[in-house]
Amino acid sequence: MRYLIPFAIITLITACGDDGGGKTTSTGGNDTAGTGDTAEVLKTFGEVCETDEECDTGMCLLNEYAAFGFCTADCDEVKEVCAPDSAGNYGGLCIEMPEDFPDTPRRFCAPLCNDIFECQGKTPLWEESKPIEWKGNPLYGELTNVLVCQSPSSHGVIKVDPTTCEDWEASFGEFTKQVNTCKAYCEYLVFCKEVVAPSTYNKTCCAYGCTLEMTKNGEVQEPYEKKIQCYEQTFYAFQTTPLVCEQPLEDCGKHPEDTRPQ
Repeated sequence: MRYLIPFAIITLITACGDDGGGKTTSTGGNDTAGTGDTAEVLKTFGEVCETDEECDTGMCLLNEYAAFGFCTADCDEVKEVCAPDSAGNYGGLCIEMPEDFPDTPRRFCAPLCNDIFECQGKTPLWEESKPIEWKGNPLYGELTNVLVCQSPSSHGVIKVDPTTCEDWEASFGEFTKQVNTCKAYCEYLVFCKEVVAPSTYNKTCCAYGCTLEMTKNGEVQEPYEKKIQCYEQTFYAFQTTPLVCEQPLEDCGKHPEDTRPQ
C-alpha cells in the first residue's frame, strides 16, 4: 500500500529505509541457502517485538513513543517516507522527537497508516491513528494529513522492559483497582492452568498487558474491565469448592485470554 504524502516531502531517499547499522533484513519464511529448511517468519514493521532479531527490519525499538517494543528502522531525512518493503512500498514516516524526549534514538520511522484499524492490525496496543504528536503537541504542522500509529498514553511515563515487565506498576499509579484486578486474573490463569506452561508463565507481564488494555488512552475501558472481573471474581467466589476452575469458564466464557503484550 502506498501513502499519499504532500509533494513537498515526497523526495524518496533510499537511505531512509537503511537501518544505518549494516543489519541484514530477512524476508522470513524463505528456503535458506537452498537447504530446504524454512526460516522463521519475522515480525514486520510496526509489530510488537522484544529483540532486533525478531524484526524483518532488523531493529526493535523500546522507548517512550510506545509502551511496548515495536519493529522499526533508522532513517536519515525527517518528514520523509522510510522503511520500504520488498515491493518498494514505504511503510513509515521519518520523525525526530523533540529535545525533551528522554530516549535514544530520537529519530526513527513511525508506522504510517490510514486509520486505527490498520494500526491495530499490527497490534491492538497501538492506541491512535493521527498526525505525529508528543505529549499532545503536534510535531509537524505541515503534515496534518499524514497519519501514524501512536501510543500517547506512554508519552512521558516510565518505560517497561517487555521481556521481564519489572516495575510496571509504577506507570499506573492512578489505576490501583485495575492493577489489582489484573494481577488476580493472572493468578487465576495460572492456578487453573488456562495458559501454556503455567509453571514458567510470566504473571508479571500478564498483569502488565491486562492493565495496558484496561486503561488504554488513560481511561478505564469498562467492557474489558467487566470481562476480566468476571473471571477473577468468580474464581475467588468458588475458591474453596470443586468448581473453582470450572465455574469461571461457565459464567464468563470458555476461552480466557492470555493478556501478555503480543
